[in-house]
Amino acid sequence: MPQLDRRQARTLAFLCQYQRQRLPGIAPAEEMLMSSTRIKPKNLEFAQNLLATVLSRQEEIDRLIQKHSSNWKQSRLLEPLNALLRVSIAELLAVEEVDDKVVFNEAIEICRAYVGEKSIKLLNGILHAVSQEVRSD
Repeated sequence: MPQLDRRQARTLAFLCQYQRQRLPGIAPAEEMLMSSTRIKPKNLEFAQNLLATVLSRQEEIDRLIQKHSSNWKQSRLLEPLNALLRVSIAELLAVEEVDDKVVFNEAIEICRAYVGEKSIKLLNGILHAVSQEVRSD
């Protein structure tokens, strides 16, 4: 079940990031969400690390989203899609031991559940392009 545990962690990171974007400066609500979930401590730490990476590298992450989103301005992306892209790109940048395909597949499943089927193609295209740029050997 480790993959499902990690999916819970990724989903939690996505939900917290989405909340950050919708309600900037509301840290107590994020803390409440983090503490109310039944998730193993190591997976909670994984979610927290993803969120910390988004915060510390947001300018770089947003530049990558803009660069690889073709004719779309980042400001025109659906807010939940933007939050999911930020968290997924943070994982590509900071968690080298996780294979790209795992990041893509997990992001697609979260997108399907929270953003919608119509956004999957754009999400996948941006993540693939970013991955080629930041993880090329």
